[in-house]
Amino acid sequence: MQLRFSPFVVFLLIIGITCLTSCDTVPQEISFGQDKVLFTHPVTQVVAQRLGEYLQNDGFFKNEGTKVKVSLSNDTFQVYLPVDTTILPDPAFLSWCQGNTIRWSWEVFEGKPVTLVLADADFQAKQWITGGPPPELAKTFKRD
Repeated sequence: MQLRFSPFVVFLLIIGITCLTSCDTVPQEISFGQDKVLFTHPVTQVVAQRLGEYLQNDGFFKNEGTKVKVSLSNDTFQVYLPVDTTILPDPAFLSWCQGNTIRWSWEVFEGKPVTLVLADADFQAKQWITGGPPPELAKTFKRD
């Protein structure tokens, strides 16, 4: 007996396989008033919530519709921050960013490395700043 698939069934199979393989890239979001944290698998809702609360407590989220995006690749968290790209050459701003990668590593991401991706409003990367604890200290990190 020979199996025959109609073109419509083949089309549905292709769509289904595509959806299954790309569902990890569809961002989820958590709202903090008008501000949002977007996140994709394997970032958990708990981690995204922790980042949003941190940004809210730190004054970055001001209930003005700001969105940040967080992802995880090769054991490094990437936090996409929309910024006015005219401030990227400012050494004081870049120093602030470097300090935040270290603080966020410890206080939000359980000692894992963080890359701060300075981006435009559409999350198109303009500059990357990587930081976090030295590997020998990261191994000793324990969250309360």
